[in-house]
Amino acid sequence: MTSSTRPPISADDRARLLEAFFDHTNLHIAYLDRELRFIRVNRAYASADGLAPEDFVGKGHFELYPNAENEAIFRRVLETGEPHHERAKAFVYVHAEERGVTYWDWSLVPVPDDEGEVSGLVLSLLDVTTRERSLRGLRESEQKFHALFEESPDAIFVIDAETLIPFEANESAIRFFGHALDTFMSRPVSTLDALRSHAELEDVAARVFRDGRDLHETTVRLASGELREVEVIARPVRLNSRDGIQVVVRDLTQERSARQQVERSLAEKEVLLREVHHRVKNNLQLVSSLLYLQQSQLDDAAGRRAFEEARRRILAMALIHQRLYRSGDFANLDLHAYLQELAEQIALAHDHASQSVALHVEVARVAVPVDVAVPCGLLVNELVSNAFAHAFEGRSSGSVRVFGSARGRTLELEISDDGIGLPNVPERVQGSTLGLRMVHALVQQLGATLEVDVDGGTRFRVTVPLDRS
Repeated sequence: MTSSTRPPISADDRARLLEAFFDHTNLHIAYLDRELRFIRVNRAYASADGLAPEDFVGKGHFELYPNAENEAIFRRVLETGEPHHERAKAFVYVHAEERGVTYWDWSLVPVPDDEGEVSGLVLSLLDVTTRERSLRGLRESEQKFHALFEESPDAIFVIDAETLIPFEANESAIRFFGHALDTFMSRPVSTLDALRSHAELEDVAARVFRDGRDLHETTVRLASGELREVEVIARPVRLNSRDGIQVVVRDLTQERSARQQVERSLAEKEVLLREVHHRVKNNLQLVSSLLYLQQSQLDDAAGRRAFEEARRRILAMALIHQRLYRSGDFANLDLHAYLQELAEQIALAHDHASQSVALHVEVARVAVPVDVAVPCGLLVNELVSNAFAHAFEGRSSGSVRVFGSARGRTLELEISDDGIGLPNVPERVQGSTLGLRMVHALVQQLGATLEVDVDGGTRFRVTVPLDRS
């Protein structure tokens, strides 16, 4: 049987076909009378609100979904008999605002009676909320991208993935490279890169698509012929239905020039500080020499001792400046090396053939600020000198120990001997001599605490906070 002899569809078949479509389509379909009351809705329409089709029959459309603008459209179709169509029409459910703004494609078609008068309306709706939100999000994203793209101070352009020729560029890129826009958009980027060939840049492009990102430095040639050092960040993008690579070019020339200027300035200041420490050390040694000359002119033993003690204090400070000069770090000092050398100098100054006093120095390798190192050095100078001078009177041997350790942000110093101990402990500890008065003053300067133990010799323990306001 050919199509020309195919029998017509019967009224019953047509009715069954329409009924099947009505009940099972994804379109939301409603049939309304002239009073805009529901006569019938399909399953899709009802299920959108979690109801059954019969729950709508006899109820007014705008009683359930009040909207003055839409009601005016419905009544106009009733009056004119002209269908109405909307795309992505926004709608907010008054009784379910938590659903937010929804979007619908809808058609409103008049249904004529036997006399051709409009007897009702068929409303068909398609929920396009997900699609519309995605499109709007995409448009917002593109707008933000273009805003950032155009307003960025960095040179940004997008090159075709195959030809490596730019097809988008911001004003900063045109201004930086100095080419006319049509010239810039007609040449492969190999004409800009002063270091790599087109084939090498193709390898870079392949790496961008493989790794998702590439960061490197290179040298570019501007339209004027000037060479500039730049940082390049490249990422794959899909723009204007084309696979491309977004290239961000950041000029490093001024940054590196500024960095070099800072480095030169720091080097000059380092030389100056080194010279300052060198001269301070020399001046302190000159003062020590002058005191020694004056000391040699004195007949009084007590006077000579006073000059000798003053010289040792000056030399203890001179040693700090000498070590700072040698190390190149003008803010911190290696406490281990400093106290080791200082204690050895004191021991050498008190070396007597009649006595054999051993020196033991155990100080952790910790860097301390200069304003901590100076009073610590003077403390050690006073206490070690006092131990060598007075702890072993009437004895032929003994030992002096200098211990230092860092625990967190606290420095612990301990100077001890196994000598005869301090006589008149309360008065001596409170500082009846110049040396001990200096010890107490230095402890206060450091914000430290002092403990003294005279059991089996003398032990001074000083706890110094390294975090001081």
